[in-house]
Amino acid sequence: TFTADSSSNKDLRVSFTFETKQPVLVKVALSPVSCANAKLNMETEVPGWDFEDLRKKVRNDWNTELSKIEVQETSLSKKRIFYTALYHCFIAPNIYCDVNGDYMGRDKKIHRDTAHAQYTVFSLWDTYRALHPLFTIVQPERNRDFIHTFLKQYKEGGRLPVWELSANETDCMIGYHSVSVIVDAWMKGQTDFDTALAYEAMKASAMADERGLKSYKKCGYIPAEAEGESVSKTLEYAYDDWCIMQAAERMGNKEDFLYFMLRAQSWRNVFDEQTRFMRARFNNSFMEPFDPGEVNAHFTEANAWQYSLAVQQDVNGLIYSMGGNEAFLKHLDKLFSASSGTSGRKQPDITGLIGQYAHGNEPSHHMAYLACNAESPFIAQDFIRRIMNDLYSDQPDGLCGNEDCGQMSAWYVLSALGFYQVTPGLDQFVIGIPAFEEVILNFGNKKTKLTVRGAYPDETYLIGTWINGKNNNKGWFTLADITTGSQIDYIMSAGPVSEDNAYDALDMTTHSPFSGILIPAAPRIQSGQGKSFEDELKIELITNVSDPVISYRLNDGSPQQYSGPFLIRENTKLEAWASNDPDKFEISYGMSGISYAEFIKAPGWKVISITHPYAAQYSAGGKNALVDGIRGGLNFRSGEWQGYEKNDMEVVIDLGSRKQITGVSCGFLQDPGVWIWLPEEVVFYASEDGKKFTRYDLYKNTTNEKINSTENCASGKLQKARYIKLVAKNRGTCPAWHPGNGKPCWLFADEIIIETK
Repeated sequence: TFTADSSSNKDLRVSFTFETKQPVLVKVALSPVSCANAKLNMETEVPGWDFEDLRKKVRNDWNTELSKIEVQETSLSKKRIFYTALYHCFIAPNIYCDVNGDYMGRDKKIHRDTAHAQYTVFSLWDTYRALHPLFTIVQPERNRDFIHTFLKQYKEGGRLPVWELSANETDCMIGYHSVSVIVDAWMKGQTDFDTALAYEAMKASAMADERGLKSYKKCGYIPAEAEGESVSKTLEYAYDDWCIMQAAERMGNKEDFLYFMLRAQSWRNVFDEQTRFMRARFNNSFMEPFDPGEVNAHFTEANAWQYSLAVQQDVNGLIYSMGGNEAFLKHLDKLFSASSGTSGRKQPDITGLIGQYAHGNEPSHHMAYLACNAESPFIAQDFIRRIMNDLYSDQPDGLCGNEDCGQMSAWYVLSALGFYQVTPGLDQFVIGIPAFEEVILNFGNKKTKLTVRGAYPDETYLIGTWINGKNNNKGWFTLADITTGSQIDYIMSAGPVSEDNAYDALDMTTHSPFSGILIPAAPRIQSGQGKSFEDELKIELITNVSDPVISYRLNDGSPQQYSGPFLIRENTKLEAWASNDPDKFEISYGMSGISYAEFIKAPGWKVISITHPYAAQYSAGGKNALVDGIRGGLNFRSGEWQGYEKNDMEVVIDLGSRKQITGVSCGFLQDPGVWIWLPEEVVFYASEDGKKFTRYDLYKNTTNEKINSTENCASGKLQKARYIKLVAKNRGTCPAWHPGNGKPCWLFADEIIIETK
């Protein structure tokens, strides 16, 4: 026996050489705690050396798990797809404790729990959508231990997991979707955990000031200038807040229920009623120009097409805001039939495209089922069947995107059974279209049989469901319908039936938590231009309800009620809010978040030429962004920076007349983590006619290339001229020490300031 303790030597390597022609048997054991526990795990779990016996045991164990769902199907290919998917679903999360209950906590201390297994690998932004709802059906005990793991991590590390790996928080995705997993189990009656502690932990996640939450709490949305991926984060947080609202109601906490009801409607603050897309708000206006197919810093691994239906908690409210069922269905049809091309930055996660529906990534996964809410289940069935048939196969490339710890496969498993949980946290599995003639769900000594009655399998449509011989007069199943030992019959037809058919008239709507309680959206400023203006600017405040009471104040002055558009002629800070009480200046029940904006009077210079093009997704508003009076901070996603990939920045500025120049400067950003570096040098030129330029100064960069910083590259030399030219040299490629070694660098500039007498 050889034991290597690497605790004092992280670079330890061991090599063995065996001088034998006989097979060599090796056992390997792991422990997150100690070598002694690894040995104990081995002695307990694999005490012998009979490889074939162990392989047989593992095979039997997997067959037991996979037999929780038995499909009757003559097509071997379809069975392979299904059981490969089910196998993928059960691989993660992984047990992260030893046989004696020891585990490494989030506090990096050793703990012991012999009642519940500790788990790791929580890819929750992905798996909350379908994998965990599937677990509530076929693996409720395991799902319970996941929640116990969450709560232990909260007690030991002070927060619920976002994307946890080996007792570490990676924070690599958005939202706080452990909340969704907890509340989904809670609402289904699977409450073998401390609900009071769970509620405390969920509120702690929601009330933190990290990851854009400070702005979100203050404004009711995340401004683009405050945080990257602002639209996606606003939408994901709003869904999670709806989950907490559900829990607050169960806890009997009316104050929290009303507070989180307000936050759960935050999606309205980024929804544009005109374009019917979710859009980023910069300085309290929707960012222009707008292309729903553009992949940019305002969305997470997606674009506006793929996030504008991310309102699982209020589908009916979204349909109403889009103009009703007909308008909503037209939007869905455009989603699935649009060109699959995208603009903006490259995003390898956007795959499995049907139009702009991207099944290879998670934000799209619930969308096919939304046609059911618009009273068109047959349209939903067409979408669902197309996804199952076109985007899953039994070949090595049988998935159209990243498996993401089982989510891609969980979508298929649930959909093939004939239903999908659009809104985890709501005990409703929306009915779709079954893929198999018969399925048996095994729950210990109970079984549920799902059986197709009528036409099967070609191009058939579901026209109704029966549960234990009774007509199911709704468009969904509850968990109890599925798990309490039932006979569920899918009634099929050879084609879509008329609109007068009973199934088409069934109640397809889901519970709407906001019925009759519409929170006004945070007032949006419609000024016709961005943050900067030259002479005067007309300000108009709008929100999403008719006859709103909008209040505002300028430059920290007294609040006043908005009665119509007004003009500003100087640098102005504006705050605005909508409520039924114009004198109330705080976020409260029935009131919107507070909108903030700042307007800068520009100096009047004009950029007359830019030699090398800036990137469309980092335009900062266009050609004159470099002389609009606005300066960017350390966040490159703020919308205030103009970005150049590979290119130098070369700009010519017209001062309008010949002036005595006392100083010229330009701001640049350095963020090596995203391949942005300060320029190697900045050269300053002057001209009388805009054609012949004379070089008069040079700035050489000496800043440490490994730090994040903003640098003001300046010249203080006196010069008389009408035209100024700046050339900032891009460093070209990433340095050898960087993970992007040899790849193109970015150069980000914000504001050119020219001082004159």
